[in-house]
Amino acid sequence: MKPKSRTFVFIVVSFVLGAVAGGVVGARFLGGEKPRHRSSTQSDVMKEFTARLKLDSIQTALIDSILETSRARFNEIRRSYAETFRVRRDTLRSEIRKHLSEDQKRLYEEFIKDIEERESRWQRQER
Repeated sequence: MKPKSRTFVFIVVSFVLGAVAGGVVGARFLGGEKPRHRSSTQSDVMKEFTARLKLDSIQTALIDSILETSRARFNEIRRSYAETFRVRRDTLRSEIRKHLSEDQKRLYEEFIKDIEERESRWQRQER
């Protein structure tokens, strides 16, 4: 393989791995928690707010309402991000496929399958 071809493949593979890593990091830090776990976290946050800020019952109710509204918005952002990421990833994969031979496409599909299996295992472990 020519040096220019190797460089191109290296850049493409680096970009794909970066996109996958970005998706994993985004999923980890922008959501993906189960509601059951989130409920205990919500309760813990309110307990800490109430204790540290010495909130009265009215303030606690108001802040809880504000947090609940924000949670809904953050969930919308997470869903939007996930969809945008999926579309961009699929476009990237299509562009890469255009430049591969049939044997390389087969290998590329195996590579993608391996990445998706690792992501799936990682997501199951996080829950």
